[in-house]
Amino acid sequence: GDIVGSQLIREKIAHSKVTLHVFGHVHESVGVYSSGRRTFVNAGSLGAPYGKAQFAMCDSENDDLTAWKCSIERVGE
Repeated sequence: GDIVGSQLIREKIAHSKVTLHVFGHVHESVGVYSSGRRTFVNAGSLGAPYGKAQFAMCDSENDDLTAWKCSIERVGE
């Protein structure tokens, strides 16, 4: 439940107009999180030793790219 990662990156995001932020490697917080008009996607690791490889799939729910529907999928499932 803790927010982990770089404070500097969080500050840059807070001052941006971007609505979808995709990142990886932070194994503690794999998943999709929305805050206001922003969606954060952490697909996690690419496999061993952390389990199966994962990837994120995102689709905009409107034409102005301010609403996102995202999911984390595991390769081979």
